[in-house]
Amino acid sequence: MVEVTPSNFHELLPEIEKAIEQAAFVGFDFELLGLPTAVDASSMTLFDSVECRYKKLRRAVQQIPPCQFGIACFQQQSNKIVVKSYWFPLFKPSGSSSFSYSALKFLSDNGYGFDKWIRNGLPYSNQDELSADLNKIFAEDLDSLPNFKEMRSKADWAKLLILSLGKFNTMDPSENDHSLVINMSSETIIDEREELTPSNFWQSKPSRLEANYILYCLNEDLKPLRVEFANDDMTLLKVTPNWKNEFEYREEMKKMVKEISDGICGVSLVFRVLVRHKVKLVGHNSLLDHMYLYQAFYRNLPETYVEWKKSVSNNFSTIFDTKILAKEMAKVLSEYGQREHALHSLIAFFAEPRSRLLLPQKMCKIEYSLPERGDHALKLHNSAYDAAMTGEMFYKLSLVCMKEAKLQDLSLDQLVSFVSPLCDNRIPLPLIDSSFCNLIGPDPEGVRPDVIRLVKRQPNSKFTSLLPRCFFGYAKAGAFQISFLFSSFSLSDLLC
Repeated sequence: MVEVTPSNFHELLPEIEKAIEQAAFVGFDFELLGLPTAVDASSMTLFDSVECRYKKLRRAVQQIPPCQFGIACFQQQSNKIVVKSYWFPLFKPSGSSSFSYSALKFLSDNGYGFDKWIRNGLPYSNQDELSADLNKIFAEDLDSLPNFKEMRSKADWAKLLILSLGKFNTMDPSENDHSLVINMSSETIIDEREELTPSNFWQSKPSRLEANYILYCLNEDLKPLRVEFANDDMTLLKVTPNWKNEFEYREEMKKMVKEISDGICGVSLVFRVLVRHKVKLVGHNSLLDHMYLYQAFYRNLPETYVEWKKSVSNNFSTIFDTKILAKEMAKVLSEYGQREHALHSLIAFFAEPRSRLLLPQKMCKIEYSLPERGDHALKLHNSAYDAAMTGEMFYKLSLVCMKEAKLQDLSLDQLVSFVSPLCDNRIPLPLIDSSFCNLIGPDPEGVRPDVIRLVKRQPNSKFTSLLPRCFFGYAKAGAFQISFLFSSFSLSDLLC
């Protein structure tokens, strides 16, 4: 697993794009700073319509941010499947949001370090947010963007430093090598003609985004002077008397604007790669994950459920969900004692010897780029690990389908194509009167009755002992209608 941070993101981006491009499918997962049920107005009920549920989740997704994003790229190489996993801590440097204390404790209990998250978290922005931020940045309206306000202060300080030198009137613009180089960490002129009072303003190497924004401000404010960084550490500021020509100036400024835009986008650039290559995405119980993928990296979520479905299906060629595939294979799995379809339950099942009877004898070995066992990163609720396990469960469930169909020796690409008719472009809809979200057409109609009756068939049965949990569980979920047959039992019998 590769941990992606601000210091290595741009260097890793070509590698990530190559892994995505070559993948038969890509597993993905988010970890969040809260769940929709933590937002009172978004509490789900069993009688929500799909449109109502979407609007509740939309409100929650726009309030509660993600803190991790993970992808796992599955590619077949000869007789093995190579999985390349990437973990992206997500941190927005501006704006405000909500979180739940229970989610923070849960993440902390699972080894998530919040200090590291704040220091090494990667920015992200959807297209609507990016457009609004760029308009503010270039209009110098930075009050709502504290990180850019700080960068502007650094640029202003560097500008005053340059202007205070008083050397540029004697510099000959015709001499291309006639320039001054200033060490911004010590405020010392390299040619030793003058030293300035040290300052702690430039304490550390600027990020790529900071460097490009500072250069943009300096070159715009100090034209015709040309300002650039003269070393990889971005601590040496080189100032020359003039640009070669107006065209060069405009082209360099365009490059800086693009770098600023890419710096704000951050991890959203990975989403663009996923869309550009029309990858096959695999999630687990992934309705909320897909809504976060859209809101965090693409655009603000549409007002309606139908608009969202249409937009998602336009972005990706095929979407799979392991829970849908597990339900399709429920009969076969139940014959081997596996009735739960949660991700952790499927992982545990396929780690047991009994699962080998379901799988073909000849299958590709999965080769991971994951840390050693015992490392906190190799746990559920690390988004890269969950993404990898989601992909592995999809692969193994697909093998079960293949064996049931009495097929063999399918390549990974052929295997994915084989299971597509069973589960493609369908996402589970938890506690909704519809089988699934159909991304490429109308959702199937529900079959839930208006009234559900619970009848005690045998005194002191296991069924009776479950009734209190059913009653309180459904009552907590929402306005659930239950008609008790008091001729069969009393409420005190039910709650005993």
